[in-house]
Amino acid sequence: MNICFFAKTEEKYEKKISYIVDLFFSTYGLDYRAIKSADQLKRTDFPRPDLILFYGNQDDYRRLKEEAPLGCHFLLVSSLFSQVFEPTPPEVKRLKKKGTDYSIPILYSFPAPEQECLYAIEEKSGRQYPGIVIAKNEGKTEIACYADLFASSFYWLTLQEEKDQDRFKARGSWREREGLHRIPPVNHYFKLLFDLVQLVAEKERIPLLYKGFWPSDSNLAVALTHDVDILAQWIPYLVFRKWTLLRKGRFTALTKMILRLPGFLFKKNKSLYGVNLFLAEERSRGYNSTFFFLAGAPSFKATLKSDITYSIRKAEPAIQRILENQGEIGLHGSRKSYLSQEVMRAEKENLDRFLPYPCIGTRQHFLCLKKPSTWKYQSQTGFLYDCTLGYPDRSGFRSGFAFPFQPFESQADKKIDIWEINTNVMDQTYDKYDPKTIDQIKEEIDRLFLQLESSGGGMLTLLWHTNVLEEFGFLGFVKLYGEVLESLKTKNAFVSTGENIVKYWKARNEIRLLERKVEKDLWQWKFQAVSPIKDLTFCMKQPREGRYRIQVDGVNASIKTEYPEARIILPRIESNQSFRIILTSEGA
Repeated sequence: MNICFFAKTEEKYEKKISYIVDLFFSTYGLDYRAIKSADQLKRTDFPRPDLILFYGNQDDYRRLKEEAPLGCHFLLVSSLFSQVFEPTPPEVKRLKKKGTDYSIPILYSFPAPEQECLYAIEEKSGRQYPGIVIAKNEGKTEIACYADLFASSFYWLTLQEEKDQDRFKARGSWREREGLHRIPPVNHYFKLLFDLVQLVAEKERIPLLYKGFWPSDSNLAVALTHDVDILAQWIPYLVFRKWTLLRKGRFTALTKMILRLPGFLFKKNKSLYGVNLFLAEERSRGYNSTFFFLAGAPSFKATLKSDITYSIRKAEPAIQRILENQGEIGLHGSRKSYLSQEVMRAEKENLDRFLPYPCIGTRQHFLCLKKPSTWKYQSQTGFLYDCTLGYPDRSGFRSGFAFPFQPFESQADKKIDIWEINTNVMDQTYDKYDPKTIDQIKEEIDRLFLQLESSGGGMLTLLWHTNVLEEFGFLGFVKLYGEVLESLKTKNAFVSTGENIVKYWKARNEIRLLERKVEKDLWQWKFQAVSPIKDLTFCMKQPREGRYRIQVDGVNASIKTEYPEARIILPRIESNQSFRIILTSEGA
């Protein structure tokens, strides 16, 4: 399908809108072309689009339809982008599909006149008006979406509610009051848009080729991560834990801690104990993970604040053990580093001295992040990705999005050159802020996975600290981690380090369409990779039931066809390698 995007909006919003639109198309692996005016469509050398996705108001949309070439189909998304920057949070409405249980939260919507619709928008007052209208006019499929999915996405991804808060907690926030902190709304918006694109392709019998999310046709990725907060200063930490358990009245945990402490204190390699436990859980299931180490200068004052508790030199045995098990080492930036590029750079250089190659992943201590400066410091220091964006006090989706993405700096009107993956589940959340039983925690994690399944796919990041052990009164946390890992085996998930997940996603996004050819019974797509990538999946919606032949030239491929969709898995693509995907109908 040949898709064009056209936005008719104020100039000051153009780059912001392009950021969201580009993110949608890249997330779903769809190719598109942005146009600046309807005049481009009239050029003889401009390929006629199958679908025009228009973002603007009703009057401009009507003029576009009059000027567009014959045979174009239309998808209108009503623009309310200026409302994103209003000082008060938006009123949450619901977009509901009639006759089903489908319902997603919408922040911005246009109250359209009453008409027959497939989806309705419902305000808190109970008032309803059309949400999505699908019609066939003069042989053209026309879809009007009165929910502004782009403005709603921008609100979430740019953390509009957070303002200048450096350690944002969900408790008491607008998103918790609205019950939105544990769902990824942007995933739902993008899936809905993609479903509407698919609907046009199906109605008009146009082949639709797009990239699958994760390797080997998986819709789910899970990053396994650990923060290494404690490797030394055991006596102060044990005193602190005993006081914490006593203060909170957790006498069972305190008793078990006291009984198990002598065995721990006499261990020769205490710094390896927690690391080895988690490596064993992962290795037995064939998984690898990321360990984030503190690398600043320890001091008594910092230790009292649970910041730097060890010299990175003492971590060398643990680092070597992790590397021997194909794990990743990242920087756990100290409490001060999120505000200082100099501190961040010094800590990275300190850690890199003990690694065979520079680390590329980071997570800030205490999940402290000042937007956009922390991301800019990370990028300028040489990090590929950050894993800070999470709630310290709740599990959930802080950005509203469950895929890797590059943050947007609104003032500079551009993306920041760092990839962000949310931290979704953290063990300390349930010890410090949101007490739950082990069974309740497991149920909550299961609900987060269900959110991803209902929104078509995504990724989840788990954070287990290496000190959440029975010896320190963290009852059942290691066992729970093993049970969560075991459940992943049934989910066909891509489970790996943060580095592997982000590198795959980046390489996937860099694959570019060089050429599209369409003849009577033949469609061809020529692509080129920038970086090597393994087990990339392409999905193809076939135009009608019947026999089609799919051929791949230039790389090895495994093809599985079950109407209406085919899966094309490419085991290995090298840097700068080009290849073609060819679809021919029976008798061509």
